[in-house]
Amino acid sequence: MSENKNGVQPPPPILHIGREEIKPGKSFAHEKIETAWTQALVKARYTQSFLAAESITGPSEVLWFYGYPTMEAFETDYKMENSTPAMQTIAMQYGPSEADVVAGTGDTLSRYREDLSYGAPINIGEYHYVSITTYRVRPGHNNDFAELMKTANEARKNGNSTTHIAVYQVTSGAPSGTFLVITPRKSLAEIGQMNPAMTQAMNDVENKLTELTEKAVNSSSNAIYAFNARMSKPTEEQAKADPAFWKPKMTMAKAAPSETPGAKSTAAKQNKP
Repeated sequence: MSENKNGVQPPPPILHIGREEIKPGKSFAHEKIETAWTQALVKARYTQSFLAAESITGPSEVLWFYGYPTMEAFETDYKMENSTPAMQTIAMQYGPSEADVVAGTGDTLSRYREDLSYGAPINIGEYHYVSITTYRVRPGHNNDFAELMKTANEARKNGNSTTHIAVYQVTSGAPSGTFLVITPRKSLAEIGQMNPAMTQAMNDVENKLTELTEKAVNSSSNAIYAFNARMSKPTEEQAKADPAFWKPKMTMAKAAPSETPGAKSTAAKQNKP
């Protein structure tokens, strides 16, 4: 994916999200390990960028976001991670340490649904938070869900909404009919804010939205996450958007490498990022 001079670009066509569920009371210990792991990847000149985000609401977890232009690009990164001695050494060095702090892991692959999204492109480096609504769509009702999203987006357009929403359809790692509605936010104060025109636009289609939701959606859940710069490897243009945030002084002590051999698989939190 190419960026313009301001780092503005559309959401990646392929999104790999790695997830780690953190054990109670282990958040700081986990961050310490991941910070050292990320620094090691940077030092080893790992080329793939990634952003880490810690949950504010919902289960205690950390997500890693990796964007790719194609599945071939994802495969290339995956193979490199699993065949490069430097990457394998890093994974074996830090991976086993996570056994004490991580309760479970998971990964999903999703494709960007531009037709259901709103307000792209952006420079994600300008944002500090992201909210994710996960929809489980009833079998055979993907078209109804698409109409639901398009109806809401038309209301946003009529109400001059400045929000940015990227919709992804999960293709692997979750039940069929799983969609992710991802909304980046510069501040948590943005949540729930609507101008009068936007409020009216949504009221005008409220009945239709309710009808489509009942028809298409089996369940939904929402969680808010805060980007963690220490565990992230943003692109140069993303970091330039807010250098004070993305390039903090590293004051945390280095995590002690584990002496127990072992590694994750990788490409995005399989081997780690």
